Amino acid sequence: MPYALSALLGLVLGALLNVLADDLPERRAPRLPVCGNCGRTHPPHYWLAVGAYLFGGRCVH
Repeated sequence: MPYALSALLGLVLGALLNVLADDLPERRAPRLPVCGNCGRTHPPHYWLAVGAYLFGGRCVH
């Protein structure tokens, strides 16, 4: 159980750090992840890299 909790916490913190690393150098307020091609917000299961990989990694729009 502690390993699963640690893994889940690591995924969530990694996603948060990724958003901050993308937005803060450009002096933008942190925002929800968006598609680089169409600019639409990603659905929640794409916010983590693992989720995007499992669902094909392509824009759903």
